[in-house]
Amino acid sequence: MIRKPTVLILGAGASAPYGYPLGASLVDQIVDMTREQTGGPYRVLVGDTGREQISSFNRRLLLSETSSIDDFLESNPAYRELGKLCIAAALTLLGPSNGRPPNAGHHWYRYLWQHLHEGAADSRGFKENSLRIISYNYDRSFERYFAGVLRHAYPDLAEAGPEAAEAVRAQALPVVHLHGSLGDAGDAVFTVSDRASLNQLGFYKQVASGIRIVHDDRPTEEYSKAHEWLHEAEVICFLGFGYHPTNVKRLAVLDQIRGRSGVFVGGTAWGLEEAEVVRAESLLAVGGPYHYLRPEVDALMYLRKYAPLG
Repeated sequence: MIRKPTVLILGAGASAPYGYPLGASLVDQIVDMTREQTGGPYRVLVGDTGREQISSFNRRLLLSETSSIDDFLESNPAYRELGKLCIAAALTLLGPSNGRPPNAGHHWYRYLWQHLHEGAADSRGFKENSLRIISYNYDRSFERYFAGVLRHAYPDLAEAGPEAAEAVRAQALPVVHLHGSLGDAGDAVFTVSDRASLNQLGFYKQVASGIRIVHDDRPTEEYSKAHEWLHEAEVICFLGFGYHPTNVKRLAVLDQIRGRSGVFVGGTAWGLEEAEVVRAESLLAVGGPYHYLRPEVDALMYLRKYAPLG
């Protein structure tokens, strides 16, 4: 079990083992989706938005060479509603297929589950875990996975059904999605027999309604909740995080832990070079020695080698 108050902060790399794209890949997917074509989401989107608007959006997004659709939409309010529909389509209709197994070599959910489950003989005991999740991702793969294993691990939840398992998950492992999530509607792609049947404007609008474009001058309730959790945490780990300056600034980790000794802060820096790691650590500015971000490990290996889960 995890009894020490712990917060995991998830970036796109944390969802990659479960079939979801990294930021730059999501941008590429949306660029491809909005090129003029006869079928797929384009056919539905053009009927709502118009060919000229989609063509303009496609060109601007392509030539911006951005690696973040969120950044692009924050700076281009005229495209926000179309952009959110594109995100919804990319991560649902064109997202991971039904029954797609996780990448076994990077399956950190399973490793975390083993820690959480150890010593929790029943679902009541499982609720004594002290873990909270702050996610920058729209997908709810974390919630789906843990509700599923809880249901199969504990007889009372197996008998009570999926809603009871999700209720225990929500109580024991609360998640705040800082930029919103795909919501219940987004999970529908994992239950329908023909995913193409969801290629409808109404479905995309329902999913997109849960996606938020965050502004510095209008802080969200989700960020307030995240700050509260960080203020109470004794262990803070970044997993699959890109350390974008705006995201680091909005989290304000240093402000949340200031004046408290012994708080562990660390995380992955997979794919970053030495100078980039130094910049990320200086942005966090949480004190202590440098090199607490680890570029040589993914989320799974970070949890195994460095995270003080206990």
